[in-house]
Amino acid sequence: CARALSKLVVALKTDSVCIAFSISGGTPQMQRLLEENGAFPSEEDIRRGRSVITDNVDEALAWCERGALREANVPLPGTPAGPLALTSLTPSQRPIEHDLKSSEVARLRKLTVFLREFVAPLPGSNSCIDAEAMEAETRRLETLAGRLEDRSFQPGDALFVAGEACHDFMLLVEGTAVSDAAADAGLSVWAATGKFTFEPGSLLGEVDFHLGGHRSYTARAGPQGCRVAALTRKTVEQLEAHDPRLALLVQRLARQGRA
Repeated sequence: CARALSKLVVALKTDSVCIAFSISGGTPQMQRLLEENGAFPSEEDIRRGRSVITDNVDEALAWCERGALREANVPLPGTPAGPLALTSLTPSQRPIEHDLKSSEVARLRKLTVFLREFVAPLPGSNSCIDAEAMEAETRRLETLAGRLEDRSFQPGDALFVAGEACHDFMLLVEGTAVSDAAADAGLSVWAATGKFTFEPGSLLGEVDFHLGGHRSYTARAGPQGCRVAALTRKTVEQLEAHDPRLALLVQRLARQGRA
């Protein structure tokens, strides 16, 4: 396996592909075998930003997404020129409930825009969706946005802790979140991973949530604190029982988040 992985890494590097490694639950023997077979990126690759080693899949996905946006010259979500900098709204983006406070309307609108980024058709998929179907999906996204729990964290507060049961996953809405390095991993290559910063629009914990296991890493609020929208397992179970279409939308959200 180590040799096969090494060949794959070499082939990808030859094609100038950026590579994110996510390593969790390994042993010193595993590290030695991978290093001996050249499966790990070099320090030069990491320094030049061509590779990264993380201790969880969420970090690896966020790093890849950020790099893809840079390559395409697309502003990150939440920046002044990003997807949330909308100066006008289409009819499908009108407030979900007219009697809601303006701040709540703005929050739900922002969540809907973020969610749409995850379930939009992939480029080149030739997906043909008529206006009526798009309107219906937008309504479902608005409904889903209303089922997400609004949570705020002060700087340094734990969003979740490694090893605890995973009862929800989160969409980062405002501020930043930082993952703790796996300090007790015992592997030198992992010790160099340090901390990773998640930015608005990132999903946190969705891989562990859908695997049904425990948290594989710890995430804390960044220097300015953060605000997240959380989807709990209890809510997902209720959707599966009473609103299968919306439950399928949640599956699409998680699948696109891991793609």
